[in-house]
Amino acid sequence: DLNTQNKISIGKAIFIGPSINPKNIDINDFDTIIFIKPPTINLKLKNKNIVVILNNIWIKKEFESINIWYKKNPNTSFLSPQDIKSIGIKKEKLLDKLLIGPFGSSPMGLQRGLFLIKHKYIYEKLKIIGFNLGLSIKKYHESYPSIIHADTQKDALHLRSNASHDFYYNFYLTRCLLNNDLKIDTNLTEITNKAP
Repeated sequence: DLNTQNKISIGKAIFIGPSINPKNIDINDFDTIIFIKPPTINLKLKNKNIVVILNNIWIKKEFESINIWYKKNPNTSFLSPQDIKSIGIKKEKLLDKLLIGPFGSSPMGLQRGLFLIKHKYIYEKLKIIGFNLGLSIKKYHESYPSIIHADTQKDALHLRSNASHDFYYNFYLTRCLLNNDLKIDTNLTEITNKAP
C-alpha cells in the first residue's frame, strides 16, 4: 500500500517544469527544489534539498549531464527508473507501482514526477510551475512539442511520442493526482478540471 510507506518530509517544495528558466525563479522560500532532468545551467542551490527525476531516454542519451550535475550537486536525490551503478544511483522502486494505462499508455514526466512526489514525500506546500500539458501553440521548450502545432519533422516525431503516452490518459492522471489537494499551488488544477 503506497499510503503506508515511510515518507520523507521535504517542507515547502517547488516542482519546476521545462517551460521556465529556473534562474528566473526566486527559490529562497522553498526547502526543496524538484526538477525533471538535471538543469543545464548553474544554480545556487546551497542549503536546499534537490530532487531530480530521470527517465530512461535521458539516462541513455544524456548520461554525462547526470554525472556532471551529481558532481556539482552531491546533495541531489535522483529518482530513476533504473540503476545507474557507475554513480551509485538505485532504481526508484515506487515507479513499479505506477500503472501503465490503456493500450500501453505511459505517464509523462509531469505525471511520473507528481506520482513520486505524492507517494514518497510529505510536503507542507508544493508549487508546480513550468508545465502546460503541451496545450500552447508555441512549444515551451525545444525538446518538447506542442500538441496543437507541428511544423517540422522533429515535431512530428515528438507528437508520435506524445501519442504513445496518450494525452487523455495523462490529462486525467494529472487531474487524479492533483485531486484538489489544497497544499498544491498550480495552474494545472484549473486546466485539468475542464473537460478536454
